[in-house]
Amino acid sequence: MSVIDFSRTLDRALVHRRAIAEVLPTSTTLADDGSILIGVQMPRNHSFFGDILRSHGGHDPMLFLESVRQCMYVAAHLHCGAPLDRSFILRGIGIKVTEPSLLDFTSAPVDAVVRMRINRRFGHNNDTTTGYSQVCELLIDGRVVGQAEGSASWLTLPSMARLRARCRESRELPLVPVPMAPPARIAPAEVNRRAPLNVVISDLESGSDGDRAVIVVDTSNPTLFDHPLDHVPGMLMIEACRQTAIAGAARRGLTGRSWRLDAVSARFHEFAEHDQHAACHVAPTKATQQLDGSTELVCTATARQAGRRLLDVDLTLTSAVPVRKDDRNRSTPLVALP
Repeated sequence: MSVIDFSRTLDRALVHRRAIAEVLPTSTTLADDGSILIGVQMPRNHSFFGDILRSHGGHDPMLFLESVRQCMYVAAHLHCGAPLDRSFILRGIGIKVTEPSLLDFTSAPVDAVVRMRINRRFGHNNDTTTGYSQVCELLIDGRVVGQAEGSASWLTLPSMARLRARCRESRELPLVPVPMAPPARIAPAEVNRRAPLNVVISDLESGSDGDRAVIVVDTSNPTLFDHPLDHVPGMLMIEACRQTAIAGAARRGLTGRSWRLDAVSARFHEFAEHDQHAACHVAPTKATQQLDGSTELVCTATARQAGRRLLDVDLTLTSAVPVRKDDRNRSTPLVALP
């Protein structure tokens, strides 16, 4: 393939999805400079990523994060020789939006390009790649909307089965997961959502050390559980951290705001199991008013389960709610969340 084509999606097997509607990459090719180019099309409406309350129309950067995740599969299978029957482990993923105006809705779906560079390969020997780390740029109409990064590895099905068995044995869990009933969800409006199905946290417990919420693992969600998984997916846990941060900000006085995600960086440490409740904790957060009148939140979150650290997430959220005229020149903290 010599050009980026947006006329159809790639085979769903390449991105490990069951529903064709959940496939974002459309084509891929190698550029002259050795980078990997992958076309992705962003729908204007999506049952999960499009269900966001905000003050102006625009694509949720989490949709672009999901596109990067899917592009990592494409690069592994089509450019690194990973067979289709491999099981993948996401080690880390992140995105930083530098031109948010490029995410505004237009009269057509967004045709974007992920320009990826693999900066390190992992393998058992020089001839076999079993993982990599990468950095990439996200481009819309040739303009850079942001940067992203990620790392992943892949195993044969027997090797993955042995790894999962050891993980569960170390927790004294049965070989076959026994899912727990999910807790009651927090109200959708408290986490910038409309549909209850897309709410992935419980009500908050707040204290001097921050805000905590139990992750709602609902396997009926068609995006987060496109196909059966023996563990809780990473994108669900990242979204749970975001929702905990948004709800915590409202509880601590920053109400009436529609938060835009500007940056997220996640590092995974262990699998999250279905048999035990996992919880997100967002540390005390500082909200800073910017010169343009917006409010910026920089948050650090973790996810834990039965005393084990599953995930670390750094989040940057921005609210474009107007402020008083006499406040517009302030660049000092507006609200210090305890």
